[in-house]
Amino acid sequence: ATQSATKGVWDYTWLSDVGEGKHTLTVEATDAAGNKTTQTLDFTIDTTLSEPTIALDDTNDSGTKGDNLTNANKPTFILGNIDADARYVTVEVQHGSTKEVLTATKGTNGVWSVIPTGTWADGSYT
Repeated sequence: ATQSATKGVWDYTWLSDVGEGKHTLTVEATDAAGNKTTQTLDFTIDTTLSEPTIALDDTNDSGTKGDNLTNANKPTFILGNIDADARYVTVEVQHGSTKEVLTATKGTNGVWSVIPTGTWADGSYT
């Protein structure tokens, strides 16, 4: 570790990449009289995201369940496989030449969902 410009503050640069997962960092300080103190910090490195899923909410699925056809012009979609530490989720929707970015919300049950901001016309959406 090297002392920074601020007195009493030290910086450390890892000598190699630190892998994903849980880690513990331990800092030990010794004063001129030989007194030692130790502090530990547990941290997690998580640089990968799970691949999310999206499905039409069953309450909006018209006719045959799972066929992704709906009579609702403002349907709700349920998002799955969202990382527990996700804070912000968006869904990009394409209809013809129109692109819309929707912001998902996380319900009190922990399930993410997204609803169009306006009504949708008949047609295919991706």
